[in-house]
Amino acid sequence: MTETGKSKRPVFTEAGHPPVRTAPPVADCDVSVVVVTWNREEPLRRCLESLAAQSFPHDRMEVVLVDVSDPPVRGVVAEFANRLCLRHEVFSNQGVAINRNHGARVAGGRWLAFIDDDCVADSEWLTELMREARDDHRALVGGRITIAPGAGLWAIVGQVVLDVVHAHFNPSSGPVTFLPGGCILGSRERFLALEGLDARFGLLGAEDRDLCDRWRESGGFLSYCPGAVVLHDHRTTLRGFVRQQFNFGRGACRYRALQRQRARQAAPVRRLAAAPLRSLLREPLQKLPFWRALQVRLSVPVWRLAYASGFLWQRLTEG
Repeated sequence: MTETGKSKRPVFTEAGHPPVRTAPPVADCDVSVVVVTWNREEPLRRCLESLAAQSFPHDRMEVVLVDVSDPPVRGVVAEFANRLCLRHEVFSNQGVAINRNHGARVAGGRWLAFIDDDCVADSEWLTELMREARDDHRALVGGRITIAPGAGLWAIVGQVVLDVVHAHFNPSSGPVTFLPGGCILGSRERFLALEGLDARFGLLGAEDRDLCDRWRESGGFLSYCPGAVVLHDHRTTLRGFVRQQFNFGRGACRYRALQRQRARQAAPVRRLAAAPLRSLLREPLQKLPFWRALQVRLSVPVWRLAYASGFLWQRLTEG
């Protein structure tokens, strides 16, 4: 599969190696929680621990772990074999879209929930998402992503960026138009009918933006559920933060290219100009101590430069 992706979008691309399954699909399962993990044993252990502590009935849920690690995390899987209905899918890393699509394809639940392996879910997370969905298969529900107290500077900057993006795409006066893909729940039937996440994003970001657009265009709607909380371990170093934002910029370029290919009129690109950015920063910065808010404000140009550089790099690469 090439990254240029100008041919018809593949639905589910198989890995070079067959997946290894440790459990059959759960009969009459309500929810399949899909977790993709890549070489992060300790964060994954915390994530699975939080899923094992969910208030949602365990006999009505399964966890589908798409393991693209090298080597596979079989030791962590063994620790939770008796605590979760856990399906271990060893897969080759083909990017977030294809990795999550594989989890969705093999899942047995009527609903799919996605959570990142570096997130810790509140015990009511899945219950709150299901309550918000109200058994309406048109709904795509997203939870609230935040950070643990005492997080470092770049984790805080990452959270502020996420808060700004959320406020930008989901203004209080309009509908919800974007939900981060690492904390969402939706109908498996509808997800598959939409052909899942677009594999043409490859290893880039913004596949969740594209899914949200297509979900709404197909007659569905997005709903934000602040009671469904996950703690996210944002990138904690400058290098990791810059790499992440550079990749997001690349994904945004791919997203706009795909919009042009689809001749979208109903989902115009919402650009974040300087004046709205200053306004959107005001609320998250007010929640921080003065000295930390000053540090974050001084770090904003790093975010914008990394993102813009990624966007320009991708545009030059794709021509």
